[in-house]
Amino acid sequence: MWNRESHYPLTPDSNGNIHVPLNVLRMDVYEDDIYRTSDLVKREGQLYDKLNHTYKFPVDKSIYFDVVWFLITKTSLLYLNGTSLFALVVVLLLSWSPTHN
Repeated sequence: MWNRESHYPLTPDSNGNIHVPLNVLRMDVYEDDIYRTSDLVKREGQLYDKLNHTYKFPVDKSIYFDVVWFLITKTSLLYLNGTSLFALVVVLLLSWSPTHN
């Protein structure tokens, strides 16, 4: 799909926090990443480790994700002009999955 990206890195800031972009609809830890067996979720705009109960990650290590982005492109706007807003809602619902809080 046009709004998916594999092996996308998220890197901790100098405090060890990983800020998740606002336009991320869904994110799964990349299959070969060391955190694959962890339970990482987006919480309050940051990455949260539910197993260790922390927002902090090693500063020198990126974590890689398969990401589904919320993107509005010229092509999608043309599509909306030819159909309805209902079609956009359906696409978003099909791309969305609830976070495990």
